[in-house]
Amino acid sequence: MRISKKHVELAVILIGIADAAYLSLEHLLPGILACSSNGLVNCQLVLSSRYAAILGIPLAFMGLAWTLLMFTIVYTGAERNAAAAYLIMGVGALGVAYSFAAQYSLGYICEYCTALDVVIITVILIHLLRNGKG
Repeated sequence: MRISKKHVELAVILIGIADAAYLSLEHLLPGILACSSNGLVNCQLVLSSRYAAILGIPLAFMGLAWTLLMFTIVYTGAERNAAAAYLIMGVGALGVAYSFAAQYSLGYICEYCTALDVVIITVILIHLLRNGKG
């Protein structure tokens, strides 16, 4: 059985959904996140910082919405509407830039946030390669 780029993209998105759901759960039930709080890695500090939400909406919820939307787009083949897919990918890229900037400003890293950032970047790259734009 040959594994297609679409299957790889869907698998990476599923990892992102799990990560974003875990981060979202932390916002609903604070203290469940298993993460170091020593040194550079301090998820609790990052997730409770002023950068953790935009207009009162936690970034984790936005990441979950993004991964669910991308899964739907890829799974259903709706990426044929290229303008919508590129708009969603652009929003994801802006979210990653914001996340990196926030963590840099704080001087701390949330390993789960960074993992979600890597997933988003990877999904965008796979999507561009899969659709002949890379």
